[in-house]
Amino acid sequence: MGIFFSCFSCCAKVSCLPDCCRLRCLKKQKYPFPFKRYSVYVNEVIDGDTLHITFFIKSQPMTMKLRLFGVDTPELSSKNPLEKEVAREVTEFLKKKIEGKYFTCELVKHDKYGGRVVGKLFYKNRDLTEILLEHHLGKCYEGGNKGEWKEVELLDIKKELQKLRMMKKV
Repeated sequence: MGIFFSCFSCCAKVSCLPDCCRLRCLKKQKYPFPFKRYSVYVNEVIDGDTLHITFFIKSQPMTMKLRLFGVDTPELSSKNPLEKEVAREVTEFLKKKIEGKYFTCELVKHDKYGGRVVGKLFYKNRDLTEILLEHHLGKCYEGGNKGEWKEVELLDIKKELQKLRMMKKV
């Protein structure tokens, strides 16, 4: 069961505190759940920054897409063959780490299109966004136009993935 939202008042900038977004949504009361931490099951890694999750509220399962807060990863739908290849590699890397497992997730706000929720997923007690950024598997995203991926950025991600696979770190 997918969830679609009607509250679009949340700001899209990282500079605005997540609490501000939560308070704005709480006042509107147009959402099926409060924005807080939940134990979630990762059904599927859709791409490097989007997951399909399930969690429970009062014994009712809620299934939705989660957009990771504050990070952009290469797109599987890109016309650039290198970007598409790197996107597949990042997606496969994350699938091996988080798909089919339970994690803590903090729901932050609705995404700008209303079909997803933006949130933080905690992997080994660390925000997954921080891990992706620390290992150069994505770049910081503060809303708005994402811009094109540069070839050097994509090659850096490939190189970092090779290192991580060899080290089996993260």
